[in-house]
Amino acid sequence: MEDLAIQGGLKNAIIVNTCAVTKEAERQSHQALRSARANNPDAYIIATGCAVQLNPESFAAMPEVNRVIGNDGKLKKKVLFKIFLIVCLLDH
Repeated sequence: MEDLAIQGGLKNAIIVNTCAVTKEAERQSHQALRSARANNPDAYIIATGCAVQLNPESFAAMPEVNRVIGNDGKLKKKVLFKIFLIVCLLDH
């Protein structure tokens, strides 16, 4: 996914791949997103992965997250290109 993001020109984006194996893993995913925002206030933060796939509303409701992408879309260049366009528009 990182390679696709770089190819797509996402420079100020952070992609967090979430986990839902246990409740603790899901809690840590939420914490990683909060930490990413705290440490990078201007970044475009994308949440993806199993926890997002299972509970997209929980992650979409987080103010730290700009975009959620389910597992079915995270490796598609077309999806990342759309996000790249959004990030470019926000930067200008």
